[in-house]
Amino acid sequence: MNFIDLLDDKEQRLLTIFHHCVTQGSITIDELLSNIHVSKPTLFSYIQEINDYHYPKYNSNILFSNSNQIFIKNNLNMDLLIFYKDLAKTSIPATILSQLFLKGTLSISELAEACHCSTVLLYRKIKKLNLFLESYNIQILLSPVRLCGAEEQIRYIYKCFFWSIYRGMEWPFVNLPRQELLDLVQKKNLLTFLSGFGNEREHLI
Repeated sequence: MNFIDLLDDKEQRLLTIFHHCVTQGSITIDELLSNIHVSKPTLFSYIQEINDYHYPKYNSNILFSNSNQIFIKNNLNMDLLIFYKDLAKTSIPATILSQLFLKGTLSISELAEACHCSTVLLYRKIKKLNLFLESYNIQILLSPVRLCGAEEQIRYIYKCFFWSIYRGMEWPFVNLPRQELLDLVQKKNLLTFLSGFGNEREHLI
């Protein structure tokens, strides 16, 4: 699931800049401009946004420039994942899916409030999101807003969605303690394992 395709152009450009700098160490300004298709002043405003985001952690800028290059302070591979997570989870498409996965059904006004956007923009985002979900045979229906598709497909996209954003770095289910779920899964796995022994499982308990 390539969730980055659903992010707004600006969010994708911020990630592209940071990705190139993290993976390559440095990149020419001309190469970056050809990749993200913006003006030079806009590029430098994006670099400042990336620096502002990381400043509380490092107490300094992490991206620097000279007359023709952008370069990074040091190895920030993990920061790239965290930056992606924070950008993605606050995006409107991610908020839509999170709300539908965790609440089931909502009204348009409830979803617009959760996304902090107008209903007009929300309809546009849902339309784009439905194009993305077509390959999974899932659609977002309206009145009320809900996911429609085979249960196994919805469960699959649920897993892919949360992993593509959080990648185990953060627990997104505020009403479900992580250890409680882990204990439940371990118990279920144990019972499934023991059931394979048939009548002999009684000797193992």
